[in-house]
Amino acid sequence: MDGSTGSVAKPVVLVVDDHEDTRHMSVIVLRSQGFQPVAAASGEAAFASACDARPDVIVTDLAMPDGNGWDYCNGSRPTNARITFRWSW
Repeated sequence: MDGSTGSVAKPVVLVVDDHEDTRHMSVIVLRSQGFQPVAAASGEAAFASACDARPDVIVTDLAMPDGNGWDYCNGSRPTNARITFRWSW
């Protein structure tokens, strides 16, 4: 619960995808289901967002120009968030 308002905090989901349309639709769907999405367009941006937002879950594309979702599995993530992989073509 949020101590100031008495409301339950929404789970934070970091969405990482270099495809803008996929990232945008993921944010819309997550928000409609009661999550607090944070979007990142690259591995570098994801790392910074994870440091700032401290997500509960990371949903990431496996193949991106500046890194990949496997990097998070190998311990290079700045949070203990659970990771879900998404493969976009």
